[in-house]
Amino acid sequence: MNNNSSVLLVMPATNAGTPEQSNGSRILFVFSSPKQMGAWMAAQQEETYWHVRLLDRAGAASILEDFCRQGHSEIQNHLSDNCDRKTGIEELVTLFRGG
Repeated sequence: MNNNSSVLLVMPATNAGTPEQSNGSRILFVFSSPKQMGAWMAAQQEETYWHVRLLDRAGAASILEDFCRQGHSEIQNHLSDNCDRKTGIEELVTLFRGG
């Protein structure tokens, strides 16, 4: 994946577009392309609203750092085809910062 490419950060949302909380913590997903995100969303029958942000890697790293400060440690990683795994947020911050 190109280090200059954009990423999509996705969270389930309320019908007002506000990110939902699940068991006191936000669920966060990261995708490398709208096509990949759309295919995944189509399979998520239980969710109907999403909060989606298209960000460059530096912006995504900043948001993920905020999640770390709030006590979150993992994100559902969909950055490559056939990849659906939990990844440490700090690992993705390092990747997005070019490390």
